[in-house]
Amino acid sequence: MGVERPRILQHGSGVAKLLAIACVLLLCAACTPPVSIPATAPAPPADDEPASPIDRLAALEILLGDILLPASSQSNVSAHMPSQYLEAGDVVRSEGGARYSIDGPTWFVFIDDAPEAFFAHSARYVFIDALTEEYDTVAESWPPEINGFSMWDSQAHDWYVVDILSILDAPMPLDATTSNAPVGDYGDAPDGTDAYYGIPGQYPTLYSTTNSVLDRPGCHTLNVGEETLGHAVSAEQDALDPADPDADPNLVDADSDERAFVILDGSDSRLAFTVSVKRTAPDMHRYLNVLLDFNQDGIWRDATNGPEWAVTNLTVTVAPGDSETVITPAFKWGANRVRMSPVWMRALLSRTTIDPNLFTSHGGWDGSGAFSYGEVEDHFVFLMEKPPPPTSIRWPPAPGLPPGGDGKK
Repeated sequence: MGVERPRILQHGSGVAKLLAIACVLLLCAACTPPVSIPATAPAPPADDEPASPIDRLAALEILLGDILLPASSQSNVSAHMPSQYLEAGDVVRSEGGARYSIDGPTWFVFIDDAPEAFFAHSARYVFIDALTEEYDTVAESWPPEINGFSMWDSQAHDWYVVDILSILDAPMPLDATTSNAPVGDYGDAPDGTDAYYGIPGQYPTLYSTTNSVLDRPGCHTLNVGEETLGHAVSAEQDALDPADPDADPNLVDADSDERAFVILDGSDSRLAFTVSVKRTAPDMHRYLNVLLDFNQDGIWRDATNGPEWAVTNLTVTVAPGDSETVITPAFKWGANRVRMSPVWMRALLSRTTIDPNLFTSHGGWDGSGAFSYGEVEDHFVFLMEKPPPPTSIRWPPAPGLPPGGDGKK
């Protein structure tokens, strides 16, 4: 039987040909410049890589930027949402019987259009897809249960409820007086009258106030309407102008300010405003400053209940001709475990910042000053779904008894 042997090249003309080819290849290699081989580039992310669910702040931005805009109405509404998104398999059920199954990460919000009224009444359920940011709003009439328990049953859930409450005026106008003050937009916090029962308000509101730590005039803006907190603003000659375009003089809390929101998120708090810029106004940064009288002493300054300059020179960027919701960074509503309520708030939108160095030895900005452009709004802020009307209780309410004072007539 023949055996197949390995093929062995024999000497002769074949070998010569191979040697000639080898020489040519070596010469070509010597004449060819070296080629640099680039490092392997990282692979681009896969198109089908799963998106991360949006966080709570992003959900709030959708809610207050697209669905429940602060200045879209003067109605008193409240909204409530779990601090965590719901997951596939969770069930939201209306106390009226409707059932909503959750099939993926979803932020749920209950909007109460008539806070503290007896049910059934107008309400809304909002479902925000935490992956696509798309949302559905469903008209409802009853409060929700989640997985068979009340949304507010803290023992049944591993999350807490975030509350969004309306901030609205509670006007108690004083008698008007004439003034030689420049025409502009003024605030309406008490300046010489009680801020809380038995506590005089020493907020620098009147043009010739005696309550400014640096002898500055009461807070006002001279050129109005270019940038606003809300959609509109009026110009008056001081805070007690008898010819105020709003029909009543500003003091107290009667300047027809537009709705804002306070967000109570665990131990953190935020505020939400609508900011509008006129189409013909310059395209530039504006600045938001907010004071809150956390210790209810009638003065805006850092004191026993923590810093009261809660929002300091927050940069606001809104294009001319546009309106946007601005949600402030989180801050502490005072240093106490229980949030004080009601408290006086001043919000200023301006084109210039306020220099903190001017007020270092005075416990922060006191709420005073003249500003060329912008708007000032003051509110008596109750941390309640339905604050009491001024005519139903002794006004102003007593301090130190949150959320609504003593309730006495």
